[in-house]
Amino acid sequence: MSESISIPRTGDKPLTFNGKLIDRFAGASPDSPELSSTLVDDVRRRLEVYLYQADSGNYVVWVICRSEPRGSLQRSDAYVGDSSDALARQLRSPECVKAVIDFPARDHEDQALLERELSAHWENVVQLIELSIEARDRARHAVSR
Repeated sequence: MSESISIPRTGDKPLTFNGKLIDRFAGASPDSPELSSTLVDDVRRRLEVYLYQADSGNYVVWVICRSEPRGSLQRSDAYVGDSSDALARQLRSPECVKAVIDFPARDHEDQALLERELSAHWENVVQLIELSIEARDRARHAVSR
């Protein structure tokens, strides 16, 4: 049922585990049209976030920043935790937020707007991840009772 998964991490060894993909957040799907071309929307399309559950019971969040929508990996990292709280702390850490929103803008005004918009977008993604994990944990505990 589970498979061996290897997640590349920028500047580090890949994270390898047995598990399965359980959810996808952010990023443009391959069949979605790119209707908006604002700087913020362009960067949002470059961000992909996947949630896995390892056979060990841990959750793994894979965050990808691409050079362009559906282009090559610019940055890739994985965050591991056994609960939504553990993962949310990591995903809200200044290092993670900076990695997600760090994108050169055309000028200083664009950079400030981009950082505000992407910070809000990232917070929404983190909240969705928390809700997804909490719903899975509730369902698992209801079945085990």
